[in-house]
Amino acid sequence: MKKIIIYVIAIFWGVSSVFAIDNNDALWEKGNEAYVNGNYGEAIILYDSIVQSGYVSGKLYYNLGNAHFKVGHLGKSILNYKRALRFKPYDADFRYNLSIAESRTKDKIEFLPGFAFGRWVDGWRSYLTSNDWGIVSLVMLALALGGVLVYLLLRNKKRRKIGFATMVTFGALALMTLWFAIAEKRDMSSRQGVVMATAASVKSSPEGNGRELFVLHEGTVVDADDLMEEMVATAKETSQELGKLDGLTQAEADDIARIVGMGALKYFILKVDARKNMTFNPKESIDFNGNTGPFIQYTYARIQSVLRKATEWGIMIPAQLPAGIELSEKEEGLIQMVADFAAVVKQAGEDYSPSIIANYTYDLVKEYNQFYHDFSILREENEAVKVFRIALSANVAKVVRLGMGLLGIEVPSRM
Repeated sequence: MKKIIIYVIAIFWGVSSVFAIDNNDALWEKGNEAYVNGNYGEAIILYDSIVQSGYVSGKLYYNLGNAHFKVGHLGKSILNYKRALRFKPYDADFRYNLSIAESRTKDKIEFLPGFAFGRWVDGWRSYLTSNDWGIVSLVMLALALGGVLVYLLLRNKKRRKIGFATMVTFGALALMTLWFAIAEKRDMSSRQGVVMATAASVKSSPEGNGRELFVLHEGTVVDADDLMEEMVATAKETSQELGKLDGLTQAEADDIARIVGMGALKYFILKVDARKNMTFNPKESIDFNGNTGPFIQYTYARIQSVLRKATEWGIMIPAQLPAGIELSEKEEGLIQMVADFAAVVKQAGEDYSPSIIANYTYDLVKEYNQFYHDFSILREENEAVKVFRIALSANVAKVVRLGMGLLGIEVPSRM
């Protein structure tokens, strides 16, 4: 019986996949037709529908970039060209169209040229992808090992010299091509951002009264790695000041700082409707109070602490909760909010708006924190009520974890 069920599921999954592929093929053809006919807005909608389904490729992002470029969306065209290059880093068409789009940006950021030898090496390195250089490195290593065998096994002096020269030459080439592979991988995995706003002011400090230093315009590419490192460092500093990392090992503290820093950055951006402008404030985003990622993460860790203590005290949540428990208005409200989760996710998907999930999750943890302060959980004298409140806490934590997971944000079990 189990085998039959597995076969049915496999067949259903396969049929669903075929239908999904056929639908995307139809969208692709319609998008291309709309583009050829000059209906660029329609083409963007059709191409985006394919992306939303999870089927992406370099060609898809390239066409999407072309459509955005035609309607004057400079930032989105550059973003999609760069995404296309992630799939095919050395495609001449991708690179050419990206250069055309970047030439239209107002901010001409020039980088200091490297040494001639460095530019020559980078030119050679750009001929192959990191995977290709990895394969070349393995071939070089195999030839070097062949030279080792010749040097060790043959007695002829001349041939031993040839073996030694082969070992040294191809060993050096193996190391060089391995370095090329690592360098290419590093360059392709670097994280960048593209300015989408018409103009964005860069200020001397995160506070609103900071002095304006300069303005970045749409399409300008900025390095996101520095910002992410700053967020993690700020999260660690703030967490240490508040005692959130007390009792943790260095490795655990570093991991919590990473989770909190990245969570703060992602949540601060995703909680705002994509159609609205926002001003990113690093210090505000790390705040453990208010509508921030760390506040939600800390609440989740708090609930996990309650659940751990309940387990240590031998309190188990039964499969069926006892009936007849008189619920407070606050508890009924929490139950309703937990039950609303599926509808919230559905609405966010229909509106393409992760901010709906973000703000729902914040409202949920805000209500739970009020409940946590107003009612006893583990100290509740009525055993049935105690078990109910522990079960309610567990379900709130589950929804928080799922909601934040949909936003790509981790939640720590300790904090």
